[in-house]
Amino acid sequence: MRWIVLFLLIVNVAYFGWEFAYQSSPAVVAEAKSLPPLEGKKLVLLTERLPGAKSSAPPPAPVIAKEQSPVYRELDRVDVKKQAMCVSVGPYEDESLGRAMIKNLAVEGVASELDQLELSKEMQYWVILPPSPTRKEAMQLLRNLQAKKIDSYLISSGELRNSISLGLFSKKQSAQGVMASVKEAGFPAELVEKERVRSEFWVRIQPGQPVENLEETLETLVVQGGDIKISKAACEMFAQTK
Repeated sequence: MRWIVLFLLIVNVAYFGWEFAYQSSPAVVAEAKSLPPLEGKKLVLLTERLPGAKSSAPPPAPVIAKEQSPVYRELDRVDVKKQAMCVSVGPYEDESLGRAMIKNLAVEGVASELDQLELSKEMQYWVILPPSPTRKEAMQLLRNLQAKKIDSYLISSGELRNSISLGLFSKKQSAQGVMASVKEAGFPAELVEKERVRSEFWVRIQPGQPVENLEETLETLVVQGGDIKISKAACEMFAQTK
């Protein structure tokens, strides 16, 4: 009995001690503190960027990084074309010789054409006696010149037909000296300036022909060791000379 009363007494003392301690302690209230805003870009969700289903505004265009083309990429765009090679035979100083070669090639089934290349121009000075009305009068004048030891010959065709040629000179001073001497002899000499064009002729073999053994054919037609040669060059070069 004594132990029961003692136990109850201890329990009551412990209860009153706990009650007193709980009521005297201040209530702890957690206050939410507002943090300062962070610097930088605001995070926006993808769903916030897209317009609503009922909105007529189009969705924002995606940002595409601009591609930078390297300099070397330009080299890939260059279309390197293989130049066609053309065969030519020449040079011929006389046009008739070039045309003879064209006929010989045609017999062998090879199509070709003749090109004239202008090399240079120079002025020439021609001392003449004006055309006579008739050939008979021109011949009489020619005999008179030859009787006085003056070199001369009759021009029988062309624009100066029935004229008397007294010489063709490359220097004007030389031509003027001859003209003065003929005038002193009593003949009406004149000085005519004439442009002389120095040219050469080439036979061009037309490209793209199904010709077998072309080189052998040309070698049989071209005299070895002479001035006439067989050469190859880009067809574009031939086109520029026309």
